[in-house]
Amino acid sequence: MFLDPTGFPKLRTMERRRPRNPPTRPLVLIVDSHDDSRALYALALSGMGFDVVPASDSEDGYYRAWTTHPDIIVTELSIT
Repeated sequence: MFLDPTGFPKLRTMERRRPRNPPTRPLVLIVDSHDDSRALYALALSGMGFDVVPASDSEDGYYRAWTTHPDIIVTELSIT
């Protein structure tokens, strides 16, 4: 332990503390009506270090986007 100019003690261990909230993995929302496509995207993206939230249609996708706040959304073009 040593003193800083203000006179308050400073612990060396405090200088090397890890953040309280470690960084999280980026979150991807996958909106696709095809079960196989969703599963394939989820498998590939989770293997690349992403957290994945699946949705099966546009209504479910909208709800999950609103509640999970994903970093990116992957969707098929002709979803209903």
